[in-house]
Amino acid sequence: DKKTAPQWMQSALFDREFLPFSSSLLSTSQAVRLRYQDWELPVSMPEQAFMECLLLAPKRYDYMDLFYIMEQLTTLRPTVVQSLLEATQHYRIRRLFLYMAEKAGHSWFEDLDTARIDLGTHKLQLIKSGVYVSKYKMTVPQALHNYE
Repeated sequence: DKKTAPQWMQSALFDREFLPFSSSLLSTSQAVRLRYQDWELPVSMPEQAFMECLLLAPKRYDYMDLFYIMEQLTTLRPTVVQSLLEATQHYRIRRLFLYMAEKAGHSWFEDLDTARIDLGTHKLQLIKSGVYVSKYKMTVPQALHNYE
């Protein structure tokens, strides 16, 4: 909320509006504190930031747009990804992150111990009419499934 955002974030210095965001996505945060003048701004590390974006889909972010971002995340640290995926209680985040990472063909995906990541047993429907991916027990948008 704007009351918790530093005043400088609301200034005309920027060509966009900043929307502060916090969640209970993870029990342990992977964030750094950036200083600007007299303010400290907590900023999520890339691994956590992407998971937070997944949490906001599809209301704030389109699944395809998030996959385009995932394709660019070539330098994520598998140890950090592993600990974050194990720590989150959101099965949707775990499944969607793993699905996208595997689909993107990232080399760091091979370093994950997916057997230690609980995907749950229920089926998940991200979209009413889509393609069911049995490995991750979820229905994804057809455009995402068909994208190469």
